[in-house]
Amino acid sequence: QVFITKAWVGVNFALMQQHSPLNPQKAAKMFNEAYPNVKHFKTFIYDRKYLNALQNRDATNVLVGVPNEELAIIAGDVNKALEIIDSVKDFAMQITLAVGTQPLAPWWNNQFAPHVVDAFKMLRQAIEQRELKGTIQLTVPFFHGMLSKDYPPQASQFAGEYEETVRTIAQMLKEDGGFFCINIYPWFTYRANQGVISLDYALLKHGHNVGGKYYQNLLMVQIAAVREALLKLDQEFDDSKLPLVIGETGWPTAGHKDATVANAATYINNVVDMAQSGAINVFLFEAFDEGRKEALEGTLQVETEEQNFGLVDLSGNPKFNIPQLSDPTATGPRQVLTVLDDPNQGGACETNFSAHPECQGALNYMFANWQNPHYAPFNLEPTRCSLQGYLHVHENDKCPACPCAAQPSSCETDFSAYPDCQWALDYMFANWQHPDYEYYKLKGTRCSLQGYLNAVENKCPACVCGASPSPSPDPSDSPAPSPSPIPVPPASPSPIAVPPSLSPSSSPFPSPIPSPFPSPFPSPSPDTCHDGVWNGDEEGIDCGGSCSKTCHCDDLGPGDAEYFHCPALQRLLQSGGCYYLEEGCVAEDDRLVYCPGLDMATVMEACSQKSE
Repeated sequence: QVFITKAWVGVNFALMQQHSPLNPQKAAKMFNEAYPNVKHFKTFIYDRKYLNALQNRDATNVLVGVPNEELAIIAGDVNKALEIIDSVKDFAMQITLAVGTQPLAPWWNNQFAPHVVDAFKMLRQAIEQRELKGTIQLTVPFFHGMLSKDYPPQASQFAGEYEETVRTIAQMLKEDGGFFCINIYPWFTYRANQGVISLDYALLKHGHNVGGKYYQNLLMVQIAAVREALLKLDQEFDDSKLPLVIGETGWPTAGHKDATVANAATYINNVVDMAQSGAINVFLFEAFDEGRKEALEGTLQVETEEQNFGLVDLSGNPKFNIPQLSDPTATGPRQVLTVLDDPNQGGACETNFSAHPECQGALNYMFANWQNPHYAPFNLEPTRCSLQGYLHVHENDKCPACPCAAQPSSCETDFSAYPDCQWALDYMFANWQHPDYEYYKLKGTRCSLQGYLNAVENKCPACVCGASPSPSPDPSDSPAPSPSPIPVPPASPSPIAVPPSLSPSSSPFPSPIPSPFPSPFPSPSPDTCHDGVWNGDEEGIDCGGSCSKTCHCDDLGPGDAEYFHCPALQRLLQSGGCYYLEEGCVAEDDRLVYCPGLDMATVMEACSQKSE
């Protein structure tokens, strides 16, 4: 994750695309009355009327746009650069100049890209000449489509044609204490991948395991991809030396079946919660609707969508409530702890989070994700007491204490005698609420599900924590139904290629992301590696056929197994082992285990590539 020391939420403030553009003073007043907590703004021009209007409404920080069309002039004329600096230097606000708006984007047909670095350097020189270094900052709002690959985040990189420009700008930003700015729109990623990416994932309502890590939502995956691409350019471009800021993100309220006020409210409020919990600083797009905005030809933009990203209508009425921006008493993320969160279950948990600024956001995340198998060993319950206790004990004191802090499960974790246990557990975590299991009164905890698999299906070792997963029925009850055998889920879908397209300010859709699984781990198909039957030309070992060893994997840890979505592989890595090339075979104590869907190209990249 990316963490910024001081959390804030800003808003893009543009009036030029309205049918009858609002007077800047009136527009600033209307927006301030709707959302008085917004003190950071971003403009697309360096017009002093805009800056005066925002300053009069208590703005503290403004990212001031320098139009793309002026970059070539600035690049060759220090007087033009000095003119711009002089026009913004006397405001009592922190001013950062945005050198262009996504100037490297391909839809500009290379008009502006050649001038970005020189314009940046000339403005930098003008700042030094006016002795304003450290007072006025610079950045460049980039477009997310610069990444040639962004999934999984660990594999992300900038496309070759952008690398040198991005590296040069990033180095100057790091030297000057600036931030790296990029526009990211999960809306367009979802629009281009419907049926592959779920709406809830794009709305930031749930997360997904990607590359051995669990990400809170789609936006966090995209942020992580940008950071990884920067680190590939230079390991110095880390969180502490080069903070990330999202220059634009938003959700339209019309123009598509999922472009609704309700969905926009969900997305925007979730982004605000992310920002205020310290995950990322962000400028929301856009303060007002833009009725004259047109969709660019050759993209997936739709005019009715493009015109309806506003948070406030032209009469000054908020389209929906953003309590953390409208309530002057709001100081952090929303209290959204709703699952079984009553005073009794909260116990005596400390609720003063002043010394734990990440606690509220972490609690919100845990309430949404406590059933993830990653947390199974901790035997969590969906209560305030259990989850806050876990965060206090196991997550470096992210929250204050709860006297009922979650205790580790007493479930047996040695599965050597139960080769089907891990993938059966993974399946049950995804399906325990299915009607087939209703009789057994299961809970979504490791203890409950492993206990069921021991007592009823004999697939796992015992758990001795808490009540039996199979209740003792009254003699008058009907006999326990026979549960349906655990089915085999389909293999992971292949990523779908997405044509390039543009965001509300002409940013492209990010690269496609495969559909999240219902469970963080898909269950593998039953293997043929333990049945004692030689299925191919192997000798002495049952592996479904001979396998040629490709590389040694001592450098991989247990977490890396999640990247391949293969529970059997996770067991292997916990005891050490090697991958084999054909059909994803792996070796474990002279046994070979079949892992369906294993991406061997990725495996070979991750391994040391040393043949044995």
